[in-house]
Amino acid sequence: MRGETAYGVQRCPLCSELFEMRNYEQKFCCDDHKQAWWRRARVRGGQVYDLLVTWRKNRKTKGGKRGQISDIAHIVDQWLMDDREKAAKSPKEMKA
Repeated sequence: MRGETAYGVQRCPLCSELFEMRNYEQKFCCDDHKQAWWRRARVRGGQVYDLLVTWRKNRKTKGGKRGQISDIAHIVDQWLMDDREKAAKSPKEMKA
C-alpha cells in the first residue's frame, strides 16, 4: 500500500464484505455500493415520509384508519428482510 494509510477493517453495510478502509470515515467497500445504499435510502425515506404524513393528518379524525403505524412497521420489516437476503448473497450476485 504505497502512499496509503490503513484505517482498519470495516464491514460494508450493503454487501457485508470486509474491506480495508482508506480513510477513517469510509463506510462502504466501493463507490458503487455507497451510491446504491443512498439511492435505496432516499426511496425508502420518501415512502415512510408519505405514510407518516398520512398517519399524522388522520390520527385524530373519526375516519382515520387504524393500524397505520403497524403498516409502516410492516414495510420496514420487509425492507430489513430484503436487506438480510441480499447480504447473504455473494457481492457478485447482488443487484443495487
